[in-house]
Amino acid sequence: MAWRTPWLLLVAYKRFDLLGSALTALLALAGLGVWQDLLPWWAPWATLAVLLLYSLLMGNYEEVRDSAQKQKELEEKLTSDKERADFKNLLTKACQEGQRIHDSHADDALAIDWGKRVCNFIDAALGLSEAQDFYSDTGLLPIAPANDTSIRQWIRWRQKRIEKLKEKVDRDRPNFRPEFRLQDWQDHFYSGFGN
Repeated sequence: MAWRTPWLLLVAYKRFDLLGSALTALLALAGLGVWQDLLPWWAPWATLAVLLLYSLLMGNYEEVRDSAQKQKELEEKLTSDKERADFKNLLTKACQEGQRIHDSHADDALAIDWGKRVCNFIDAALGLSEAQDFYSDTGLLPIAPANDTSIRQWIRWRQKRIEKLKEKVDRDRPNFRPEFRLQDWQDHFYSGFGN
């Protein structure tokens, strides 16, 4: 409290000055001479003390209100940062599942099912434009070893899109859709690593 006292006194002085001016104008209009005979000697000092106390309390109230607002903003930021980290963890899990499908030379239906689940996850979290970007091949260089199939290449491209989306989440810090609940997606991907 001691380090805040000068600031509170300044805020109180500003309030007190405003209230004191209003009270002075009011007494001047009503006629100080009339009131002077009716008021005890301590009444102006008591009024002054009440106004000063009120000003101090209002200054402290405003500071407490501002600090509570800042604390609320920090809590919201921490919550959104945790949600982004959990979202990225689920994207990593999805990417690992894609790698498992890629390495096992699974059939096309399993790879397409994986792609649809990832696309639905991205759409639920960030919207249709990000989901469409997941399926886009624009800007991706073809990586095709001699023994590669088109579905394996498709999986690798989707994994690149996942990595680009994770970078975008770090860089742009997008907001998730209001109806998105991360816990609803926890069991949608199987990475093969301690699930």
